[in-house]
Amino acid sequence: MKPKKKEIFKVFDILSDHHVKQNLHIDTQKVKKILPSIYSPGLSFQYVFNFTTRNFEYVSDTITDLLGVPSEGFKPEDYISRIHPEDFNHFLKCEELAGYFLFKHIEKERIPDYKVSYQLRLKDRNNNYILVLHQAISLALDDNFNLAATLVNNSDISHITTNNNHKISFINIRGGKSYYHIETKEDLDQQKESPQVLSKREIEILGCLSEGLSSQEVAEQLFISPATVRTHRNNILKKTSFQSITQAVAYSIRQGLI
Repeated sequence: MKPKKKEIFKVFDILSDHHVKQNLHIDTQKVKKILPSIYSPGLSFQYVFNFTTRNFEYVSDTITDLLGVPSEGFKPEDYISRIHPEDFNHFLKCEELAGYFLFKHIEKERIPDYKVSYQLRLKDRNNNYILVLHQAISLALDDNFNLAATLVNNSDISHITTNNNHKISFINIRGGKSYYHIETKEDLDQQKESPQVLSKREIEILGCLSEGLSSQEVAEQLFISPATVRTHRNNILKKTSFQSITQAVAYSIRQGLI
């Protein structure tokens, strides 16, 4: 076992009491239902990590487009080996903070409500490092809300920003309280929240627009009128003082808002 793999599994060992002990059946079809909650502004790939077997249950074929490797046989150690050496400790810290947040800070019943979001650099198909937005959401829990598997989406955001904010955000996908720009456990214990320039609805619309959806498509997806979308779009630009939605997207990613 490679040293780096040992280190990340040590993080999982700390929280092993909150992981499912017996392997549960994981319905990979559920991935399709959860993906709309995952923000993906660029080329991306997904995987399902099984905490019982500590292996990938599923890896999307799009990993070949982004990383240049086949999905079949791709293992956690392969993923870890592609993390930029300077980002590895950040990766470990984020995974530890995610475990603390989900199992120590909030009630277990609220675990499915949260998406974990942070940034790191991965080596792409051309052996260059790209900045990706790493987002994870619980996919399978047992009756006691112990975690069996998570769905992770890695999306290339290098065309939007190349500066890693080295923070982590816990975003409530059901409209409840979110925690942004977290660096330490103390930030969570003090219920620190970064000041939000944009409303939750504006952030949601900004995310849709950044994925290339038209105002009409955003309206249909969110069940609102195109005129309402245009109003929110104008408000986003006014509040952020940017000239374009692209600039507003870059700002929101740097702030860990989406």
